[in-house]
Amino acid sequence: MPRSKSSVTNRARHKKVLKAAKGNWGRRSKWFRRANETTRRAGYFSYVGRKLKKRQFRGLWIKRVSIACREQGVAYDWFESRHEDDLRDLVAAAAADYSTLVAAGGDTTLLIVINELMRLGAENTLGMIGLGSCNDVVREFGIQPMPQACQAIRRRRTRLIDLGSVREGRTEAARLLLEQKA
Repeated sequence: MPRSKSSVTNRARHKKVLKAAKGNWGRRSKWFRRANETTRRAGYFSYVGRKLKKRQFRGLWIKRVSIACREQGVAYDWFESRHEDDLRDLVAAAAADYSTLVAAGGDTTLLIVINELMRLGAENTLGMIGLGSCNDVVREFGIQPMPQACQAIRRRRTRLIDLGSVREGRTEAARLLLEQKA
């Protein structure tokens, strides 16, 4: 039986690494071993960089919301959550203490807050500041950019919305659907 060789596979892998290392200086783009080290390090640093970017943007949004609220004269207490369960606990605690809640985040944040308020049967007023990447809910409801949203919150401009409930199979977990009231 003939011996199988891996030269074709190795050549393809080497070409892939050298192509990814293009633009580096000297041996980092010419020699496979150095190029492999360079691309691995670059991949690691790009991962770390993405996490740092998210952290920096979160801090930037906190400052922007604070400035916009201060300019509009909105008094507020800031609560921050890291995951869904934490957000649900915050909503449950804040719904008992505050008549108006403002969710600053993306579509998922708003839906989690609405689901929790409906589960609690709370009669709180809910405001929304869109900070997410997609912001479909913000666009659908015509919510203005941050300074105008803070101004609307300060003036207590409210709007009624329709909520619909959808059950998935036999599970008790219901998802709420939002729709503008005509």
